[in-house]
Amino acid sequence: MPVSTAIYEIEGGFESEDLISRLSEVQLERRSERANGPLRTKFEAINRTTNGVSCAIIYEVEQKRPGWDDVTYERERKQSRIRFTDSVGEGAVLVVAKGDYQSEIASRLLDFFGLGPDPSSPDTTDSLGMTRVEISEEELTSILRDDGHVESRATYDSIDENTTSASLAGALGESGPADEFNQRGNKRWVIFESRSFERKVGITVKNDAVVFWGDWDDAEMERYWTRIVLPNLN
Repeated sequence: MPVSTAIYEIEGGFESEDLISRLSEVQLERRSERANGPLRTKFEAINRTTNGVSCAIIYEVEQKRPGWDDVTYERERKQSRIRFTDSVGEGAVLVVAKGDYQSEIASRLLDFFGLGPDPSSPDTTDSLGMTRVEISEEELTSILRDDGHVESRATYDSIDENTTSASLAGALGESGPADEFNQRGNKRWVIFESRSFERKVGITVKNDAVVFWGDWDDAEMERYWTRIVLPNLN
């Protein structure tokens, strides 16, 4: 199964020993409007890494359940992996989770760091102290030039006035339609074989995420971000 990842930069960074201590001791709670009792967040499997700290984040959400007479809400527990790294800016966190979980996790990291949302940002997970790393179409093209060996799938927006989006699959480096789409459309999603890591990678501009196929461990996914993706961002 493919694994999606995103990176959030943390203003002011962190000190690893202090972070380990706080992660080990804290249990966060947030008010639940519809489920019984508060929604809790805790951190487990906390370990120091070469560049920071890795751990699991375990958190609860309100989950809607249909009933015979009415809709009820229950607490549902989710778990994902995160890696705090000091090799990005002042400090950052790599979220290893499904795309629809990433904003949930970022929201709870705001709670952990005591940060509030940035009122000027349309993304409620952006704060005055934590911001998601964005990937533009131009930067995606730069990553492909740097590390793309075999491009196998791509999705484009705005090919022409009658085409909202279009996708191509196959050996796109040898494809005439791919050349035409690259000139006329906006590339939003691409899957390719990494030249440096020799495994399949996908990058989405729409969600600012990097997706990994095959046998990648969390440390390798972090290295891909820090060695390939981030150096190609403006």
